Formats: sequence, structure tokens, C-alpha cells
Amino acid sequence: MPAASTALALALLNVTVTTDLWLNLDPSAQNTLELVLPANILGGGVDTTTLVGGVHAIVTFNSADLLSPQGINADFTVDQIRIAGQSFNLFPVFPQLGLVTGTLCVEANPVAGGGSGHLFIPVVGSPYVTADFNTDTFLTGALGRAIPNGLPLSAHAQAPLQADLRTLFESDFQSGPVVVTTSAAGTVPQGVALFGGAPFSLNVTLENSFDPPQDPLLTDCDQFFATHPH
Repeated sequence: MPAASTALALALLNVTVTTDLWLNLDPSAQNTLELVLPANILGGGVDTTTLVGGVHAIVTFNSADLLSPQGINADFTVDQIRIAGQSFNLFPVFPQLGLVTGTLCVEANPVAGGGSGHLFIPVVGSPYVTADFNTDTFLTGALGRAIPNGLPLSAHAQAPLQADLRTLFESDFQSGPVVVTTSAAGTVPQGVALFGGAPFSLNVTLENSFDPPQDPLLTDCDQFFATHPH
């Protein structure tokens, strides 16, 4: 059934349809996290780490608000986040201190949930997504013992999807692939020791998949993913 006919049928039937998918970091792209430490923290500095992994999302189409004159609307929630980052020096101005992070392990915040967002699919043009993410970030290095509950980081992202309406519906949102290249930014909460107030930014390319992410670096984070399964 053509996509437009499918959407109309859903609206007439007054039903809710859900589909789920993994959005994995494209291993062929540069996926990075940049942390900017204030100058009053051991001289400050900027450092960047490479990320691997992905997030799992549940997309919901509710026929009550599915259609608009401009296109199709859908909401989604992120229920799993499994991302790892390579170890980097926290204080690059003083590398001799050897204060490295160890592997960064990013998971969904168990209280706030991983995040939520909105997907708009115009009749003509590229789909568009906006999302807010809530994560806890753990460090496997010695400094991680100072933040046993992880760094609570939140970020906002918005970007077009590099796929059209026909591709999305014909692939059930899971093959194609659908690619999202986006940036997100945030600030470490003020109450966090050492890092409070430090801005950070993400630059990632995501592609949809049937399967969860696989990368050797993720095994370093199994202890956190197992303890905090969300």
C-alpha cells in the first residue's frame, strides 16, 4: 500500500502503531564528544574522544494526531543508550599528571529515561527530527571512583533525515539505511565535582539497524550496562 494510503487508513481506523529500531553510530564517520574544561580547573583545555555504539528508539504513530496539512507526525522515546568513548586526558594542559578518563560509558538515565523526540515527515522534502537526551556517563579509570553515580548529561539535537517518505515506510524505518548527521550541545551540571559548568558537544552520524551496536570498546562498559539495564 502506498505511504499516503497507509497514513490515511491509520487515521480513519483511529489506531496507534509502534515500530522500534536501533540508531547506531556509523563506524565510517567521525563520531566525537568534545569537553571544554574551564581555565580555573588545572589550566582548563579542550579534548575530544571518539565514540562508538548506538541508541534504541520506539517510534509511535497515533492516528489522532498523525496527519497535518504539511505531512505526518510521530513521537518517539529512547529506551536504551549504549555508547562508549575512547580514553582521553582530562587536563591536556598538564599531560604529565596522567589524569586519563579510561573508557567513557554512556547509558540512559534510569530516572529521566534515555530521551524523547518528535519526527516530522513532510509530503515533499526530507524528514526532520528533534530530540532531547538524558544520559549518565561513567569513567572506567581511577577518576571514575569520584563520580560513582556517573555524570548526568543532557543534550538537545535536531537534524534532517537523509531519506524520503517512501523509503521510511517501505523499510519499516529499519533498512535503507536512514542516516542522521547531527550535533548536540549541553553543559555539565554545576554541582558535579571538577566538571561542573563545563560545556560539551557531540557530533555524530547515526544509521538505522535491525541489530544493536557491536564494538570491542563497548565490552569495557558491560559492567555499567548490566547494572543499569535501561
